[in-house]
Amino acid sequence: MPAKKIAFVLLFLCTIFWGIGGPLIKYSFQFISPFEFLFWRFLVASIISFPFLVWYLKKYPLTISDFPKLLILSLFGTFLNLALVFFGLSKTTVVETAIIGSLQPMFVAIAGALFLKELLTRNKLFGIILAIAGTLIAIVNPIITNGLDNSNLPGNIFVLLGIFCWILFVILSKKWESARLKPFHITSISFFTGLIGFFLLSIFTVGIEQATTIPQKALPAILYMAIFGSLIAFTFYEYALTKIEASQVEIFSYISPIWSVIIAVIWLKEKFDPILIISAIFIVIGVVIAEH
Repeated sequence: MPAKKIAFVLLFLCTIFWGIGGPLIKYSFQFISPFEFLFWRFLVASIISFPFLVWYLKKYPLTISDFPKLLILSLFGTFLNLALVFFGLSKTTVVETAIIGSLQPMFVAIAGALFLKELLTRNKLFGIILAIAGTLIAIVNPIITNGLDNSNLPGNIFVLLGIFCWILFVILSKKWESARLKPFHITSISFFTGLIGFFLLSIFTVGIEQATTIPQKALPAILYMAIFGSLIAFTFYEYALTKIEASQVEIFSYISPIWSVIIAVIWLKEKFDPILIISAIFIVIGVVIAEH
């Protein structure tokens, strides 16, 4: 199978892994804080990936000059991105998080055109404007629906800030890709960076005693996200970035929110109110125009 087709298949699997993850993570917040969840997630992922990383570094060695790039990628793609998105998710709904997350590919397309000289047609630009309008509706929906006292608005803003960090990660990944710097290098180093960062955040927010005690009811979600949402999905995603354009990769980001919304509405009983429907219509029309 051609490398591009393999990349597309792997990206579709990523959408399923990450789409299921949103509702599962939100459910687990009944038993564990966002930063604790991330600490345990990356502890498991780091333990699993460590033997593979040792073998991988022997086969594909890195130089000292590679590590600053890897640390910067880890900072934006893992630590800042996930800290902001998970904290935001704890303050808002899966449905609103998913709708806001659908803005991500549009910003990647703009950043790709500005920094990677990727093509941005008039149709794509018009579609991006419509999609951004739809996303802004979703962000301010808490104010429209319940006024300024609604607690979902800060969560929506944190989710948006996390998306900006991810966009920077994607652009830098594409800009710094080389024959020596492999996808698994980025994935594995990100795990260890996240492990240290989220352990420190957990201690700061809940104390060392609680941070080092894992709630049993949160364990299935932690294991799922460590294996499928981290180790497998990030490696698949990084591989795809080396085979196709950043804007093509991000098209698949439209699919994950669909899985998340369906599961959140059915399982978590979240509401998909009329304003969010209007927001989704703007985004869908924008995507159709942008991608044709």
